[in-house]
Amino acid sequence: MNDTTANPVHPQVREGLRGFEFARQLLLEMAKATPDDRFYDVPAEGGNHAAWNLGHIAVTDDRIRSALGGGDPVLADWHDMFKGGSVCKPGAEGYPSREELLDGLAKSRAAVIAWFSGMNETELTEPLTGGFTQFAADRAMLMGSMAGHETFHAGQMSAARRVFGMPPLF
Repeated sequence: MNDTTANPVHPQVREGLRGFEFARQLLLEMAKATPDDRFYDVPAEGGNHAAWNLGHIAVTDDRIRSALGGGDPVLADWHDMFKGGSVCKPGAEGYPSREELLDGLAKSRAAVIAWFSGMNETELTEPLTGGFTQFAADRAMLMGSMAGHETFHAGQMSAARRVFGMPPLF
């Protein structure tokens, strides 16, 4: 986070980053607690395995940032595999490893944090257009929607753990 007086982070961004941190902690705890032998198992027909959830969040960060002018995608090769509406297939074949997924999550989130951290009031409050309006009115509000989306997928991972007979984490 950029807290220097020469280029301070906007207060709304600071709060949004706290939401990102909370959501990421939940997601990573779920990933850590999902054993390797269940990481690519789909809990029910139409459900998502842990690997897909991690890739989807990484790609969502990447797609939103790049679509709204925050730079080139850092995970372009993953976009089709993990975009909203993609089909989660059981098994590890064709999917990145757990380590690659965690690295992709870190890379895409670092790019998102840098992008939001560099925004001023005008950029933060610029109205979103097109399909983004279903998630937020402007970039500042989008941070909360992104954090909420991530916690939703952490919830999917939690539900999958229960289906697999594992105890709840929280």
